[in-house]
Amino acid sequence: MLRHIQSLTLALLVSNAVPLPSVASAGELPHSEAVAHHGGTLGVLLRFPRYEGDANEPESERVERLRELASAIDAATPWSAERALLVTVAKHESQLARHVQLDEAACRDGESHQCDSGAAWSPFQLHGTDRQGGGRRAARIALSRLRGAAERCGGDTLETRYHGALALYATGSKCTWSGTAERIATWKRVLARIGVKP
Repeated sequence: MLRHIQSLTLALLVSNAVPLPSVASAGELPHSEAVAHHGGTLGVLLRFPRYEGDANEPESERVERLRELASAIDAATPWSAERALLVTVAKHESQLARHVQLDEAACRDGESHQCDSGAAWSPFQLHGTDRQGGGRRAARIALSRLRGAAERCGGDTLETRYHGALALYATGSKCTWSGTAERIATWKRVLARIGVKP
């Protein structure tokens, strides 16, 4: 019965979610000039600071690259809470780094232990799958794993379910983890930009 109530609660929360708007940040994340011209998932992704190794990436290339990621996230789910969750995972797992998203040699070959020594791929740092299908497939796989983790870890609220899901996603084995609080804080900030309270 509790599982049924949780499923209904989750369905109610995400059915009331709205698309990601272009909302100006109150300075909590660095502002890119391009942000003012982009809303939705892309606008949220552009608000995150650049990965230090991407300092020389032209802004126009960064916008197009992150547009592909935003499109993959949007195609994976219409629900704002889940889109915010995917944004959170991509940000924390890969720092939205160019070489990770494009699966360049530094990631693919695991240079300096990057991308878990080459075992992980995509901004969602997926393990146990081939590297085929690009960003859209990666977003679908990541979302499927997060949904499964939320179900496995359970919880009375969407936030507690996602707390467990983020921990299990990161650790591969536990529904609790010391790094989860930071990721939940990111998820809440992203979700707040959507206009839905967790």
